[in-house]
Amino acid sequence: SDQSLDLSADAYNALYQVNSEQSLLYLIDPGSADESYFWHKVNGSQGSVGGMGGRMPRMADPWPQETIDAIGVWIDQGASNF
Repeated sequence: SDQSLDLSADAYNALYQVNSEQSLLYLIDPGSADESYFWHKVNGSQGSVGGMGGRMPRMADPWPQETIDAIGVWIDQGASNF
């Protein structure tokens, strides 16, 4: 089935310590980008953690590496809500 992540209501709560449906990781595991499936999806490394499907975002060009790196730093620093 084609499952996609719905972030329309509350993106932060939809990601923070929520189990991924595609791997054994949380979508965002505060303090560890390497253990966060969302980071792997935007980085294109989801296959390395048991995930599937394509890189996010699906309908657009990949984000610039500096954006992906900034997401990783944010997660590594605890992924605090803005």
